[in-house]
Amino acid sequence: MGRVKVWANKCERCGYVWLPRTESKPKVCPNKRCKSLYWDRPRLRSITGGEGKM
Repeated sequence: MGRVKVWANKCERCGYVWLPRTESKPKVCPNKRCKSLYWDRPRLRSITGGEGKM
């Protein structure tokens, strides 16, 4: 039995993994709950963390 490598996409926002149907890059995450346009970019955290806004 042989092994086959399969390329998959993973959403950096919700963690959803899917197999692409075409070779072009998808525009949005196909997860019904996510649909993020930024599926391929990790979420950026605030440096201040919300402190000092009084």
